[in-house]
Amino acid sequence: MKDALKIFKRNFISTLGFSSILSLFLIVAFGIIYLFLDLMSSFYETVITLNVVNIAVFIFIITIIFSLLEPFIYSMFACNGVLQTPDADKVSNGSFLRTYLLATKKPFRGLLRVFIHILISTLIYLVLLTLLLIICYFVMIRANIMNAGTLYYNYLSEINTATTNEEAVKIVEKYLQNADFIAAVNAPILYCNFASLFIACYVFVHNINVHSLKYFLIIQIPDSNVGIINYSFNEGMKKCKSRFLKDYYKGLYPLTILFVVLFAGVYFGLSFIPALKANISLLAIITIFITSIVMVFFLPYTFDYYGTIVHLYAPYTIEAFYGRIQNELEYLKNTNMVTEEDLSELNNLESKIKKLVDEADKANEKKEEKNEGKDENNEENR
Repeated sequence: MKDALKIFKRNFISTLGFSSILSLFLIVAFGIIYLFLDLMSSFYETVITLNVVNIAVFIFIITIIFSLLEPFIYSMFACNGVLQTPDADKVSNGSFLRTYLLATKKPFRGLLRVFIHILISTLIYLVLLTLLLIICYFVMIRANIMNAGTLYYNYLSEINTATTNEEAVKIVEKYLQNADFIAAVNAPILYCNFASLFIACYVFVHNINVHSLKYFLIIQIPDSNVGIINYSFNEGMKKCKSRFLKDYYKGLYPLTILFVVLFAGVYFGLSFIPALKANISLLAIITIFITSIVMVFFLPYTFDYYGTIVHLYAPYTIEAFYGRIQNELEYLKNTNMVTEEDLSELNNLESKIKKLVDEADKANEKKEEKNEGKDENNEENR
C-alpha cells in the first residue's frame, strides 16, 4: 500500500489531466441523462409511471454511457503504467485519447462486463428498495408511527364502502391531498432509497474494480479473446478469492471509506434542497455522478496498488488458461482430422504456453523474495 501511495503521489499531476478528461465526459453524460428524463416527464403525468420510465431510461442510457466510459478506464490503466517507465515523458493527454481508440477494439472491449454489472446492480436496487419499503410501511402501520396505522385503516374502510369506481377515485384523490397521509407515505422513501442505491452502486463499483485486474492479465496472456481472458480470470480467482479480497480491502480501504462518506454526504446534503427531495430520481442521479466524478481522480491509485499485488494472482489465472488450452489441445490431438504438421504446431503451442506459465511462476518467486528482503530491511531499521 505504501509503495502504491508513493507512485500515486509522484504521478498525480500527470494523471490529473486524464482524470479531468474522464470527469468532463461524466458531466456531459449527466447533462444528456437529465435532458432525457426531463423530456420523459413531459409525456407522463403520474408519479408511478414517471418513476418506472425514469428507471428504464436511466438503465438504457447509463449502459451506453458506461460502455463508452470503459475504454477510458483501460486508457487510464495503460497511460498510468507507462508513467512508471523511462518513457513517462512521452505520455500526454493526447496519448490518453489515442489509447481510448485502441481500447474500443478486441480484446480490450467488453472485459469489464459493464452491461451485466449494471443489470445486477439495478436488480439489487429494485429488490432492496421494494423489501425495505414493505418493512418500513409494515412497522409504521403496526406501531402507528406518524399516525400511519389510523390513516391506512381509515383509507381501507372508505375504499371498501365505495360502490362505484368514481367514488373510489374521489377517495384516492382526497387522501393524495391529505398532508398527513402524504407525509407518512414519503417518510421512509428518502432513507430506503439511499440504502438501496448505496448498496447497488457499491456492488457495481466493486465489480468494475475487481474486473479491472484483467487488464494486467492481457499482458500475461497475449493474443487471447475476451472469452478466454474472462474464463481464466474467473477460474483463477476461485482458487484465491478470499486471499485476494483480503489484499483488496487492505490496500483499497481508504477509497472504500471515501466512497461511503462521499456518497452519503452528497445524497443527504442534496436532500435539503426541496426540489431534489421531492424528486428522488434526480437526487439519485446527481449523487451517482458527483460521487463518480470525485472517485475518478483516485482511479490511478487502484492500478498502482494492483501493480504491487498482481504477481500474487497472475499465476492462478495463467494456470487456468493453461489448463483450458491443454484440454483443447489434447482433444484436437485425439481427433483424426489433425495432420502431422498440425500436430507439430500444436506441440509447439503447448510448449510456448508451458513456458509462459513457468515464467510467471519465476517472476512471482522473485517478487516475493524482493518483498521479503524489504520486510527484513525494515525490521533491521526499526
